[in-house]
Amino acid sequence: MYRKLFWVVVVLLGFVGCIDPVDFKYKGQTEHLVVEGKFTNQPNLNYVRLSMSRPFESVAYVFVDDATVYITSDGEERINFLNDKSGYYYPENNAGGSEGHTYTLHVTTGEGNVYESEPTEILSAVSIDSVRYAQEEAQSQIEGQRFAEIMPGYRFFIDYTDPALEDNYYRWSYQVEFEVDTQPQDYLERGCVSCPRPAPKSCCAQCWIQRSEDKIIVGTDRLTDGQQVIRQPLFFLPYEMYMNIRMKLTIQQHNLSQQAYDFFKSMEQQKETTGEIFDPPPTEVKGNMRNINNEQEQVIGLFEVSAVATKQIVVSKTMIPYEIPKFIYIDDCREIKNSTTIMPPDW
Repeated sequence: MYRKLFWVVVVLLGFVGCIDPVDFKYKGQTEHLVVEGKFTNQPNLNYVRLSMSRPFESVAYVFVDDATVYITSDGEERINFLNDKSGYYYPENNAGGSEGHTYTLHVTTGEGNVYESEPTEILSAVSIDSVRYAQEEAQSQIEGQRFAEIMPGYRFFIDYTDPALEDNYYRWSYQVEFEVDTQPQDYLERGCVSCPRPAPKSCCAQCWIQRSEDKIIVGTDRLTDGQQVIRQPLFFLPYEMYMNIRMKLTIQQHNLSQQAYDFFKSMEQQKETTGEIFDPPPTEVKGNMRNINNEQEQVIGLFEVSAVATKQIVVSKTMIPYEIPKFIYIDDCREIKNSTTIMPPDW
């Protein structure tokens, strides 16, 4: 019996030794301009971000900070964009768009390559009637945690009335501003070989944090044309961290072009692919940017033009009829991304 087992192991090891390593490097891969842009009737949402995708073995993105970026309206009015940092460009004088007008993005890189978007009209905004929320448990990962876990929180919904006899394509996003209370006095020194050592910090426990959406949520009125839509599901936020003290939530409803909807829908489908053997293969996600001197160049990304309606609500700890777990973050709250110790003026 042992002899048979020995030969089975030998044969298996032989198979393993015959497997060649997979070379993931693709020799034909080149750099591509990556455009992430939004221009709406809400000036605080407008920006253009430029970067370059790199070959597999290189750094994923390199930001483009030396480009000339501007928008033309109906081919005439020009709105210049000024570079900030990390490839971000913002409209001069905080300019915004107007419903019924058509806008085109123009980009000239430092190497002299010229890119344009397809002209896109800002359609009429579709207002949000109301915001709803219901208690739920969902998998979430918050600041300071190593792994995601099932946490209690609110699932948010909206009601709106779809305009009749016209095709509408929607995208929903949100911005959230919330207050946290951390424990810098319990900070433990990192990097200790034997064990963490107490190293209390004198500042800071109270901070305010701003976050924006990181999910793609889109929909159409194919089945709801001219109807009132009730409880359109949007996203989940856990009580812990977000609502441990007070949270201000701004929900944005974008009325998109069909091309922008198709782009985001393709991105959504690829992001949700489970990786099973019979899953449909990834498809090329086509944006609306092109090199005007080289139609064959692949330009990645999208310049999104849309009308946006917003609705804001405030949720505080005292409004929630459930016990909320304390937010544990044993460090200076300024270490949390996008945090500040300065209280917002309207808080």
